[in-house]
Amino acid sequence: MKQLRLLVSMLCAFSCLVLPSQGKPSVAVPLAGPDWVGADGLQFNDTAIYHNIVVKDIGKKYSIGFDTKAIVVDNNGLPCIAWSGYAQNNFDIYFTRWNGSKWVNAYGNEIDTNNCNVSNSIGDSYYPSLAIDKDNNPHISWMDSTQGLTDIYYAYFSDNNWVNAYGDILSGANGNITSNPRESLYPKLSINNNGYPCIAWDDYSPGYDYLMYIYFNGTNWCNIQGEIFTGTNATLGAAFNYYQARHPQVCGFEIDYQGKPNILYSWKDDGAYNYISVIKWDGSKWNDFIVSKDGPDGWSFRGGYGASMCKDENGYPVIVWSSHYIGFYRNDPGGSEIFLIKWDGNKWVNVNNQYYDKLEVAQITHNNCGGITNVVYNNNIIYIL
Repeated sequence: MKQLRLLVSMLCAFSCLVLPSQGKPSVAVPLAGPDWVGADGLQFNDTAIYHNIVVKDIGKKYSIGFDTKAIVVDNNGLPCIAWSGYAQNNFDIYFTRWNGSKWVNAYGNEIDTNNCNVSNSIGDSYYPSLAIDKDNNPHISWMDSTQGLTDIYYAYFSDNNWVNAYGDILSGANGNITSNPRESLYPKLSINNNGYPCIAWDDYSPGYDYLMYIYFNGTNWCNIQGEIFTGTNATLGAAFNYYQARHPQVCGFEIDYQGKPNILYSWKDDGAYNYISVIKWDGSKWNDFIVSKDGPDGWSFRGGYGASMCKDENGYPVIVWSSHYIGFYRNDPGGSEIFLIKWDGNKWVNVNNQYYDKLEVAQITHNNCGGITNVVYNNNIIYIL
């Protein structure tokens, strides 16, 4: 890991994507020097945000929360964004990418009010997850209420069209990949070494939650054992008792260099303390590891808001999260900090390759600047946002 750049704003928690109330998607990236700039290279001025880093007014599509957008860097090192926005009485999924001079839709046209809508659903579409394949094509998964219960949908851009996994032009509910009797929530998407999509999410039925994982083999969606997915046969181990585990939420997902899934999720124990864990497939079974190790002495923010995952240049997972100290380790009243660990091929270590055996080993900030985190890897640099 050649460099680590911690990107912080004056509030010490710069979001990876700015979606102001006017629904104008904006990205801030660093120059080699000390200046903050937008994707167009103009200097960022936080007193004139609408002038300096506005990308495009796309019709007042309002953001609805922190997990309603996703950002990745494509094979050319350029940002791509998917988000959930409101227009025409429902929420849809939108996509844009920076082509080096302007923001365009998947077809390469400069974005306007309607031409970057991907889902075009009659229900509400939320929580997109975005990935780019080796051919630089975008893939998006999201949760959608078109058929009543919330299901997981998937589409990718191919041959100048948004299509479902089978190559059919996306229309109506044909992007639905779950269609089960449970509520399917919070998908995370990754592309495997064969170029096919893999998706992890949380299923909920009254009283219980289930972590789920499937992949596409070119013909069918399958569970980790290679069996055709039937709607409920992709559970990762035992169900979580909702009143004990308190609604686990997938907040990060990567296929590693071995082609094995690594799923980052948050949960609460029956004492209402928050934790973040990663569950990893070793080829025969799922192995669970609690990332935020120190329990009530250092607890992570709820849900996907406090954790993110990416891969480094070796294909190893990197995890970033926020935790809250309550004064046990430092002589202060406590505060939120940002933490990072990475897999070195054998064990979890910090940025200096020190074995991760307690929370403070992973700490990378020391000034109460923890908050919402996202992590992006590009050109041997880890960006924490």
